[in-house]
Amino acid sequence: MNTSEPTLLSDRRGCLIALEGCDGAGKSSQAGKILEWLQEQGIRAILTKEPGGCPLGDKTREWLLCGENTLAPETELLLLFAARVEHIRTVIAPAIEQGIWVVCDRFVDASYAYQGAAGVETRYIDQLSQWLVEPYQPDLVLLFDASPELLAQRIHNRGAADSMESRHGNYHEKVRSIYLGRAGHCPERYRIIDAGCSIAQVSAALYSILLDWIHRND
Repeated sequence: MNTSEPTLLSDRRGCLIALEGCDGAGKSSQAGKILEWLQEQGIRAILTKEPGGCPLGDKTREWLLCGENTLAPETELLLLFAARVEHIRTVIAPAIEQGIWVVCDRFVDASYAYQGAAGVETRYIDQLSQWLVEPYQPDLVLLFDASPELLAQRIHNRGAADSMESRHGNYHEKVRSIYLGRAGHCPERYRIIDAGCSIAQVSAALYSILLDWIHRND
């Protein structure tokens, strides 16, 4: 973050926490718990998600995750960024400017991971991100990580998979590799959570990470 901006815990500006990870990692199950924990600390916060969070995002989610999705990766990318712009302008930016923290279940890293794993070159995602997302890059990214084999079993156990979850081959291994690569290049922003643990253990790890991060940035 630019050092000329207010600190993360300033009343003048909120911050953006993104939850990322492969399908089945459990981040959506933890999102509400994170929101409750932040509110218990006296922090004003909201929860949102991508694709979703606004009418265009909800429609985009329906389209992309339906079983009949055969869109090219580049088309997926452009649809997601179109929805992301509306999400930022109507939900994320107004909240942050009012000093409200935003917990977002997936954000721009998901485009790098999922469309990148499908073959879209990083430089194109960089260009869209720099043009359309700045200055609302996440202040903190909580990356839920576990082996593709474990996550595939979880998805199988819960029933029908959506179009992203059902992609075969080494696609999900590529997604994981991209996520871990991005975390490795920017460790000050990313925190990796062992998503193979129990729900209670993951929750405890998250609260510890958040408490430490808050203290570091107060």
